[in-house]
Formats: sequence, structure tokens, C-alpha cells
Amino acid sequence: MPDNIPIFGGLDDLVVVVLAVDLFLEGIPDDLLDEKLVELGLERAAFDRDIAQIRRLTPGPVRRTIRRVPGLLADAGGTIKRFGLGPRLRAWITREDPTT
Repeated sequence: MPDNIPIFGGLDDLVVVVLAVDLFLEGIPDDLLDEKLVELGLERAAFDRDIAQIRRLTPGPVRRTIRRVPGLLADAGGTIKRFGLGPRLRAWITREDPTT
């Protein structure tokens, strides 16, 4: 959505940032997260409340769709590899000659 549309123009950017942070945090092992929270002087319960609040503000269908993206990319990569489409796709992206 174009950023020059009042309110909604920036809202889509905010949703993407929130989802990216959420996905990033899900990938951090709990022991590492606990260690970093202690270093920052943050209580785990307060952190969990903040994350829960952010998740409530993000629409469920959007969160579910974003969570499927890594699997979809892995499936697409497997298909590209299985059919030997890598060189053609790379050539199409970079506009190179696929025979070189």
C-alpha cells in the first residue's frame, strides 16, 4: 500500500515489522532469550506480556500466512532443485545466458 495514503499507508509497514520481529523471536532458543533478558534487566513475565499484546494486535490470518512463508520457500527451493531449474531461474533473474 502506498505510504502517502493516510493511516493505512504506514499501517502495512508496521504489520510487516511486527511480524518480522515475532518470527525472529520465535527462532531464538528460550535459554538464550532468558540470558539476554537478564542482561537487559527485563523480567520474562513482562516480556511475555508485551509479546502477547503485540500478537493480539496483529490479525490472525496475517500471522498464520507469514508463518507459512519459510516452508513455502523451502518447498519452492526443493522443486527448483528437483527439476534443475536453478540455472534458468538464475539467468532470468540476472539476465545472463543460461548456457554459460
